Amino acid sequence: MSRFPSEMPWGQGKTPPTIKYTPSQSDIAWAENLINMMKDGAVWGIPGNCTTYIVDKTKKQLRLIQGEIDDWFYKNIILFARIGYEVFDAREPPAHLMN
Repeated sequence: MSRFPSEMPWGQGKTPPTIKYTPSQSDIAWAENLINMMKDGAVWGIPGNCTTYIVDKTKKQLRLIQGEIDDWFYKNIILFARIGYEVFDAREPPAHLMN
């Protein structure tokens, strides 16, 4: 069950058809190294697109908690799926949608 209404199981092959990205071996190695150097619950910020993720190593998930959904988000879905991770939108919905 999703924690927030905005949370979607993007890591299950549900990528938009406009994103054409095939991770290279160096991309995959970079993703593995990134995950390996982080602790469970770590916060990963990407300054290039102002997004923030929580790393859940137990569930093998990256949870977007801040920033916008953009091409980088969808590329992360594709890349991290290669190492067995799912990428989710876990941003809290605006307060006016919670009532």
